[in-house]
Amino acid sequence: MTRIAVGALLFVGVVCVDAWAAEPGSPVVSTSLAAGGDDHTLACYYFPNYHVDPRNEAWHGKGWTEWELVKQAGPRFEGHQQPKVPAWGYTDEADPKQMAQKIDAAANAGIDVFIFDWYYYNDGLFLERGLERGFMPAANASRMKFAPCGPTTTGRTSIPNARTRRRCSCPG
Repeated sequence: MTRIAVGALLFVGVVCVDAWAAEPGSPVVSTSLAAGGDDHTLACYYFPNYHVDPRNEAWHGKGWTEWELVKQAGPRFEGHQQPKVPAWGYTDEADPKQMAQKIDAAANAGIDVFIFDWYYYNDGLFLERGLERGFMPAANASRMKFAPCGPTTTGRTSIPNARTRRRCSCPG
């Protein structure tokens, strides 16, 4: 029997949070599965908002990505050093070469599957480019499996607005 372990973590977030302490080119995450051999599949949730998307540009302005929120991070307690710059820089996950780096890091750490958020609004897809333009054409994409995850929404999406620092409710 195959067991599936789904890590409810954001791989990009792991790169953002943990990569600052890592040297460029070194593994960013490490994982070990409980004894049981290779009858496990480790899946990792991937939120693909680290590339330019026309819908985000309409909502937030030209060139906006989730990286803008990372850049605006502020300290939340004494000694908390923010913002940080990721060791790999502000990568574009829609670039197959940059996605290949993430695939290698994840596969080398034992992650078998990326589960990509996949949105469809009344007027079309949203945030599909990380999977379609980054992951699928990456030279090493065969190292990992993938699955789309269609989040359930109510027709309106509440997202952070980096310019006003308020959440906006955008029609879906």
